[in-house]
Amino acid sequence: YNGVWPNKPAFWKNKSQLGNTNLSQVGLWIVSAAVKWLEGLGEEAKAGLVGLTLMNEPAHLNSGLHFAEEGDVLKWLADAAQIFRISSLPQTGKKLYMQMIDTAFQNFTETVVPWFFDTFSDSERFSWVVADQHWYTAWDSKNCDMRTDEAGGLTCDTPLEIIRPKMQKCASSFAQKFQQQFGTQMAVSEFSAGTSEAALFACQDRDVLRAFLQEQLSAWDAVGMQGFFWSWRMPYGKIFERGWPICRAELMRSGDGGFDVWTNHYHLAALCSSQSHSVASTEA
Repeated sequence: YNGVWPNKPAFWKNKSQLGNTNLSQVGLWIVSAAVKWLEGLGEEAKAGLVGLTLMNEPAHLNSGLHFAEEGDVLKWLADAAQIFRISSLPQTGKKLYMQMIDTAFQNFTETVVPWFFDTFSDSERFSWVVADQHWYTAWDSKNCDMRTDEAGGLTCDTPLEIIRPKMQKCASSFAQKFQQQFGTQMAVSEFSAGTSEAALFACQDRDVLRAFLQEQLSAWDAVGMQGFFWSWRMPYGKIFERGWPICRAELMRSGDGGFDVWTNHYHLAALCSSQSHSVASTEA
């Protein structure tokens, strides 16, 4: 349902080989089955459920590849949200993290923002709907990225007294725009301490990465936005170790309780308290 290089995704316009059914309809069947399964969880298991995302980065890269109609993407998200809406999950305090990505739309602000307010009522946006976006400076080339060479917004050996205000400005600009557009309940469900899309050129110094992470978290806190650190361990990808697996990178602030931040799998404090955990990304 999003960019699969070099092919265009089949989800939005193709049909299934069995039954000749629109794949987008099959997607709604999957959402229905998932919601039903979650409703049937035992009380102990359900207590561990904060919420769910029905599609991650829907139609990512569509703005350039044009593999889906923007209206079809938004209609599918609204139809999927309706399945959640009429379930028992909102009444039991579970959240719908409505993931939206600007790379899917020619004009995100004029298209997606009004759709969000038309689709969800005030009471829903203040109770169970969470506006959700991702933010990575690693792909903000020559602006907010940091690299070991001269091709980024900053070089990794830049003094911290210059890095901190630059990263604070970058993160705060995103957070404040997010708040202005959506307000109420917000989450950045993917961010990291990776500083460059080219991992070989990403910053490795612990003090630089810690400062970068702190400025991001401070920006999220300033607007009341929930943060999920996108984390994994890669046994054969050591070059990623500093910026992505948060515990291996030793980025937690020590001595003051640590940051209140979630990884994509575990609350950070719980994850980092046990060195026996094996974490692997399972994005689906």
